[in-house]
Formats: sequence, C-alpha cells, structure tokens
Amino acid sequence: MNIVMNIDNIDNNNIFLANEIKNTIINEGVFYKLNYSNHILTLTNLLIKLEIPEYTIFQNYYKYKCAFRAEKYTDFINKITALEYSILHKIYPNNKRIYRRANANISRLLQSGGFKLTQQPLEKTSTIALKISGIWETDESYGLTYKFLFLSK
Repeated sequence: MNIVMNIDNIDNNNIFLANEIKNTIINEGVFYKLNYSNHILTLTNLLIKLEIPEYTIFQNYYKYKCAFRAEKYTDFINKITALEYSILHKIYPNNKRIYRRANANISRLLQSGGFKLTQQPLEKTSTIALKISGIWETDESYGLTYKFLFLSK
C-alpha cells in the first residue's frame, strides 16, 4: 500500500532504515531500505506530494522532464532539503562522508527547477510525487534512492 503524504506531516522520528544489503544497481555498493512507521501504519517508502502546482512537462527523446520556476517554491524546496539531510544523517550522523554526485541530491535538482520523470503524465491534472525508497552507498559517496512519478486520481 502507498500513501501520499504532505511534507509537513512527515515526522523524522518515524523514519527507520533496515540493515544494509548488497546493492543490485550500483557495483560495489550497499543499500539501506527506508521504512516509515507510526502507531497507525508502516510504509516501505515515503511518497511525498510535490507542492509545485505550476510546471511544464516536455518530452526529451523517450524521457519526460518537468520544469518549473524554483524561486516560487523556496519554502517547499527547503523542507525537502531538510528531510533529505535528516534521512542521510540517520546513517552518518557526524557527516564524515560526502553525498555529492551529479544527480544524487534531490534538493539540488529541485533548486535547478527541473527533474526527470519515470513516465508520461497520466492526465492533465495528475499529481507529481517524490518517492524515497532508501539510501545507496559506495566507498566514495552515498545518497537517497528516489524517483519522481505521476499519480492518478
């Protein structure tokens, strides 16, 4: 079951990481599955509604991209940045590792005003959500495993 959450309703104390497993996507890496659990339910990922109502979707070859004016959504982007930081610091609380990689940083993508989507829009009024599944890690870097997707009503 998936539940779309508002960023303001996410409690960092309810985010837990499972033990590391071998990463099947990144060679020589590990993966930590994210779970969100409270007194009512347990989810195997975070599905966050993007509070960006004004955007443009365009096709670039076989992929879809979303573009928007980031300066209009600074408050929301700051909340996502804080969430990203808090999740990553569950695994490295002393911030001794670097999580910089070309597109590994959600906040950097949102601040740039664009990101890739996993599929084409389902309908003109579709909602875009950010799905965070866990943390990937290699010897040099780490970051969140995430994707942006459309939700149908």
